[in-house]
Amino acid sequence: FSTDNNTICEDGTVNFTDQSSPQATNWNWTFPGGMPASSSDQNPTVVYSQSGTYDVILEVSNANGSQTTTFTNEVTVSSVPNVTVTANDLAICEGSSTQISASGANSFTWDNNLGSGSTKTVSPSEQTTYVVTGSNGAGCEATASITIDVLPEIEINLVASSTVICDGEDVTLTASGGDFYTWNNGLPQGSEQIVSPTTATVYTVQGFNAANCSGSQSILIEVQDQPNVSLSVSNTEICEGESVSLSASGADTYSWSPAATLSSATGSSVTATPSSSITYTVTGTNNCGSDDQSVAITVSDAPNTPEIVQNGNELSVSVNPGETVSWFLDGVLIGSGETIQMQGTGDYEAIVTNDAGCIASDSGRFESTASLEELDANNNIVLYPNPTNGEFTLQINGLNENVNITILDATGRLVRATKQYNSNEIYHIHFNVSELVKGVYLLNIDSSQGTVVKRFTVN
Repeated sequence: FSTDNNTICEDGTVNFTDQSSPQATNWNWTFPGGMPASSSDQNPTVVYSQSGTYDVILEVSNANGSQTTTFTNEVTVSSVPNVTVTANDLAICEGSSTQISASGANSFTWDNNLGSGSTKTVSPSEQTTYVVTGSNGAGCEATASITIDVLPEIEINLVASSTVICDGEDVTLTASGGDFYTWNNGLPQGSEQIVSPTTATVYTVQGFNAANCSGSQSILIEVQDQPNVSLSVSNTEICEGESVSLSASGADTYSWSPAATLSSATGSSVTATPSSSITYTVTGTNNCGSDDQSVAITVSDAPNTPEIVQNGNELSVSVNPGETVSWFLDGVLIGSGETIQMQGTGDYEAIVTNDAGCIASDSGRFESTASLEELDANNNIVLYPNPTNGEFTLQINGLNENVNITILDATGRLVRATKQYNSNEIYHIHFNVSELVKGVYLLNIDSSQGTVVKRFTVN
């Protein structure tokens, strides 16, 4: 006979096939350790439930007689491994891990993509069953499984009696949602803490339940100092009609007094326009108290508004003792003093300054009445450079009319014909006399205000 497999595991099956020759007509099989223990089938199937080595006895017969044969150790049955699996923790907290271990076989293979090996560390996010298959050296296998439960993370609540305190005050922190609690910042265990931070501090509590699952929560406690107000001012001495900027810092809110001459009675920055000397006070407050600061502003009187008076070619203003006057023509400083000689027609301004530095002014357009001789005497008619190498400039200040200019030699002979220049040109007239020979020449300047002769030399 033959078998499909004569090496099996416990509870394995062996199929026997009779190959007796000549052909038998009767069969009597005996299977020690098998089930069934005997059979009269030609090709029986037998199950072996216990490990060991077993004989097979076959008696066959036909019309010619019978024959019995014992096949010693024909079937070998190997034991199935007794696989068991254990876990360090059958229930873990969300985010935690546990170790699962298998035993009872020579090698192990796990599902859930864990691979092979007897011990694995797992971190399931939900309840998970792990199945392990164990094999022995004979190729017999058995499976075992274990289920790991995942407990959700607990939700911890943390509240404070106040999240903003003043320096030196206490605050009570209360945690809930767990069975016991640990804290940072060196605080003891417990659900409630009384703390007195001196600076802004973050407190963190970690809570645990009976399954040792945890959750955490943090809270910021801010510490506010007593207000310490600083007051700055753009100027402590001003003139009547001027303004000054006041700025405060070191508190949360501010109030100012007296408010009548202020742009606002509240706010960190205000503008003051006092009419006389005054002291302003600012009060700064926050949740922890208040603080005051004051500043004195000195207000000086401005000079009386001057009035420019023209007398001929002279301009003047009246001032009080200790006051000074600055004169400007078309925006350019031209002199000082109560009286000034005009330098031509134009826009004049007189600025009066007193000993406190306060000013007042008057301005207007005034027409010059000076003759050419007066202008020349006051150095308002200038010819330069003189001597010249062939070119020079004539500048006439303070004349608001046309002039006629003629060039003569030293004997009075005409060397360049008369030419008229209008009032817009006489402030700056350029001459090219490079054709003249070396010598002394006369520049004759004539207008309705008179005649002036300027001498120049050509080198």
